[in-house]
Amino acid sequence: MQHLCPGQKVSLPIYSIQLPEATELMSAMDAYRGSGLFMYVEPDYIGHAKGRPAQDSLMPNDTYFNRQWPLYNDGSF
Repeated sequence: MQHLCPGQKVSLPIYSIQLPEATELMSAMDAYRGSGLFMYVEPDYIGHAKGRPAQDSLMPNDTYFNRQWPLYNDGSF
């Protein structure tokens, strides 16, 4: 189990748990949910594009792309 925000002040700690390859994902997630120790359980998938792992070359070439992520979309445009 790896704490994803060490040294940072966060309201709820976030952890990443790496399971053995032979583990059945849905059963493991159900077990973690049922334990009562976790508020939220979700898989951490690795993204792929056209069957290949995502790379920087697949990102848009928009100079300001990195500034767009935190925008609040209130539907004004």
